[in-house]
Amino acid sequence: MFFSLHSERHNHRRNDTNKYTVFTQQMGVSEEFHDYMMEWTPDFIEFYVDGKSSCRFNKSDDTQDQTVANWPYDQPFYLIFNIAVGGALGGEVDETMLPFIMEVEHVRVYQKG
Repeated sequence: MFFSLHSERHNHRRNDTNKYTVFTQQMGVSEEFHDYMMEWTPDFIEFYVDGKSSCRFNKSDDTQDQTVANWPYDQPFYLIFNIAVGGALGGEVDETMLPFIMEVEHVRVYQKG
């Protein structure tokens, strides 16, 4: 399982997403349901699985890295779910496994006061 942030400056085309990509061990994500949570603030984004923190991305203290091109995550965004298949990260797709299905039990969005 991967947690990634992509921006104009930090993305796969620039070959520097490792700064904002974390691999966590496989946790049976396709065999059972899990609770995924993301805490998103202007200064950090932290991801949780089943109530436990999996990774946290912090806004840099370096003023050159605080531009919108580097850290746009203090701007309005939309929440998008996808199943990424193949490509440079996933490799060749085994078509015998198609179609892939994403099952979501519920989505809750909260805003801190």
